Amino acid sequence: MRRFALAALGLLVAGPALADPRCNRYGAAEYSATRVTTTATVPSITSRVFIVDGRVRSEAPGPNQGLLVTLTTPSLATFFSTTAEPRVAIRLPPPRRHEISAESRRLREERAPGRVTVITEIRDNSGLWREVERATCRPDGVLLDARQAAIVEGRPAVTEIRQTEIRLGPQNPALFRLPDGFRLIDPPPRR
Repeated sequence: MRRFALAALGLLVAGPALADPRCNRYGAAEYSATRVTTTATVPSITSRVFIVDGRVRSEAPGPNQGLLVTLTTPSLATFFSTTAEPRVAIRLPPPRRHEISAESRRLREERAPGRVTVITEIRDNSGLWREVERATCRPDGVLLDARQAAIVEGRPAVTEIRQTEIRLGPQNPALFRLPDGFRLIDPPPRR
C-alpha cells in the first residue's frame, strides 16, 4: 500500500507537467514513450506515456501487479489502479495556477540541431528574471525532457522529466477514456 501511495503522490506532483502542451507549438506528433519523473520528495517513477493533442495517459507499476493510470485530457483528469476494487477512478483537482501578468512572464528559446529548448521565466519582486521551467522539444512536438520548479507544501521543489524509447504513431483513442465499469469519484477532503 505504501508503494501505491508513493506512486500516486509522484504522479500527482508531476500531473501539471504531464499535460502541458509546451511542445505542441513545434508539431503535433502522436507517440508513446518511457518517462522517468524525479522529484526530491519521492523516489523516481518510471512510466509509459501515450500522448495525442495534449491528451496524456501515464501507466506506472501499481498494486497487485496492475497499473496506476493517470489520464489528463481537456475533459478528464483522473487516476486509478487497474486492479482497484471497487472499480473507481479518483478525479484530480485542477492544477493551481498563479496569475502572472504578461509583463512578469516571458518565454525564450534556445535552438540546437534537432531540438528547441523553451525556457519560462518570471520576474521576481526585485525585478530579476528567474527561470521556473525548461522543456526540450523535437521539431515534431515530442517532449524530450523538462525541468519545472514549484512550491510543494510551502517548500521549493523541482520536478524533472526525461522521455526515452519514443515511438511515433497513432494511439488508440480508448487509452484516453475510463475503462468500462469504472466510476469517477471526487477525492477525499484534505485534512
